[in-house]
Amino acid sequence: MQVVVKSLIFACLVCYITSENDCQRNDIPFTKILKSALKTSYSSGSIVRVNCETGHVGLLKLSCQNGTWTKEGGRECKKKPCGHPGDTPNGDFELVGDTEFVFGARVEYTCRTGYIMASRVNTRICRTQGWDNTIPICEVVRCPPIETPEFVIASGNTEDASYDDVINFECSNNLMLTGPKDIHCKEDGTWSAPVPKCKEIHCSLGPATIGIERTNPEGKNLFKAEESVEVICAKNYWLSVVKKTSGWIKCKDDGHWESPPACEDIGCEIPYDQHVYWPEYTFSADRRLGVTKSYSCQSGYKRAAKMAECTMDGWIPNPLCIEKGCLAPTIENTKPLTNPKHKYKLYESVQYQCLPGYEPERFSITCNWNEQWDNMKSCTAKQGTLLPCNSFRFTHGFMHYLESDPQWVSYSCDQGYKPIEEGWWGQKSCRQGFVDSKPQCIRSDSCVGLPKIPHAKPSQTDKVFENGAWGNLNCDCGFRINPYHIQCVEGQWKPLPQCETSTPSNPDREEDVSQPDRESSTVRATDTPEESPRTGACGSPSPIKDAVQEFKDKYEDGEKATYECPAYYVKDGDPHLTCRQGRWRGKGECLEPCTVDVHDMDPRNIQLQIGDRRKMYSRHGDHITFKCQKRYKHDGLVPLRQICQNGQMNLPRCV
Repeated sequence: MQVVVKSLIFACLVCYITSENDCQRNDIPFTKILKSALKTSYSSGSIVRVNCETGHVGLLKLSCQNGTWTKEGGRECKKKPCGHPGDTPNGDFELVGDTEFVFGARVEYTCRTGYIMASRVNTRICRTQGWDNTIPICEVVRCPPIETPEFVIASGNTEDASYDDVINFECSNNLMLTGPKDIHCKEDGTWSAPVPKCKEIHCSLGPATIGIERTNPEGKNLFKAEESVEVICAKNYWLSVVKKTSGWIKCKDDGHWESPPACEDIGCEIPYDQHVYWPEYTFSADRRLGVTKSYSCQSGYKRAAKMAECTMDGWIPNPLCIEKGCLAPTIENTKPLTNPKHKYKLYESVQYQCLPGYEPERFSITCNWNEQWDNMKSCTAKQGTLLPCNSFRFTHGFMHYLESDPQWVSYSCDQGYKPIEEGWWGQKSCRQGFVDSKPQCIRSDSCVGLPKIPHAKPSQTDKVFENGAWGNLNCDCGFRINPYHIQCVEGQWKPLPQCETSTPSNPDREEDVSQPDRESSTVRATDTPEESPRTGACGSPSPIKDAVQEFKDKYEDGEKATYECPAYYVKDGDPHLTCRQGRWRGKGECLEPCTVDVHDMDPRNIQLQIGDRRKMYSRHGDHITFKCQKRYKHDGLVPLRQICQNGQMNLPRCV
């Protein structure tokens, strides 16, 4: 008995020791292996070949060493690849649920615009033997056949049209289409529009509209191709597009009028190309026939009239703005050294040479901002040189020699000119065969000297003022001028000023703000003699030099007169003038800009410090810096940095 028990104990001990060193199937540390083909356990020292699951590739060689699996060789199991699933014409595919074409991957196919899926299944899956199903097929979308109505001619694939095919239509028998000229097959298999029909060509007149007075023939509203209708517009209306008050309009063969048979208000366009300052603002809003507008011009131009009026021919005057400049002067006994012109631009210079026997020998004049000639000179006979009564140059006129009175020579002027002396004829003394001074003819619309009025200081008595020029007089002490500014208009000074007795200032009212000691655009507070003191009304204020102004003839007490300054001018003083008890209160002035160009800079050997502009405009108060031209140095007398002061600027010099 004891022997049997000992044998059992020994056997169990041996089994325990043996099973502790075995390797278990479930302990294999690799995935996707075919475990079902393996035993439950393997003894230490065993070598096992392990296959992969279905859909995977690879083979492992493992060994069991004291209960632990060890890889001896082979490849781990991975999903079996299927390769590219294949493209389908006119379609695309997308990989779903995976990143590679391997076992279990799925791709979905879709068709492009204009194509539809013809296959029942649009997916493929990577199986053990490769991709299942066949590559799906995308077929082009087709539209139904075209059925054409009577007289409609269709061209294109009308029977078997596919996506994006176009069908063109036209009519026979001189008819016109009532629908589109072409349609196309859409992506959903329908046509883009219904098939058009044909009808007789005609143009129609709509119901009578504002501005149309009548049509000819009257009462007819439908017109065939090539037929015409006459449209007559009412007063102050014209045909749109053609801009005429009436006209014949033809019906074209496409059923449309060659121009709209409609009338619109006669109006004028915004004058963008006439050098008007800010035209889109000045000429905005109402531009109908007869409308007048105040305007100003760009720098270097002046208004041709105070107001612009819209007419059938556009804005008048035409042009609205005239380039500023100086008319060619008439200087006796000279010849120009430069090519003579009828009109010269601002700051343009002309050189003259006096004839032999006259002086100075040469001189140059320049057209200034006020359209006056600077440095104007006359050629006078040299001392000891006399002018024979019957032999000297004389332009714009002719001489009259009277045998009955040989001591006097008379002269008259050509049409459009007048003698510088008052009257239709001029006279010069002729002593011993020589005249005391040369005759002179000036333009008929010019003024000679400022007007002579009581208590006025003599000023510029021999100066010739061109038509439109402004001037001002100063009165003796104790008097004041009214109005301050006067203008030469067609040979006469208007308005004719008066020197009125000054009255002491009233501390309870505004002081006189005029500046009589210099030429300016200041409007002074003056009495208005033509208005009754009981009404407190004022007449038209004195004009403000260079300003855009539309002053009325009469203003009520408290009413304001406004003005604007042109481009580059600076508005100084009060924004408006106010009528107070028959007198104007406030002052206004348009401070002039400064203009510098090469004609000013080159003689001084200077140029603008910034940029290479040949001409520059600067406003009052602006600082301008110059520099010396190459190879020149500043003389140090006038600083290179200057300021514009009411049209005046000192220019430096380089030597």
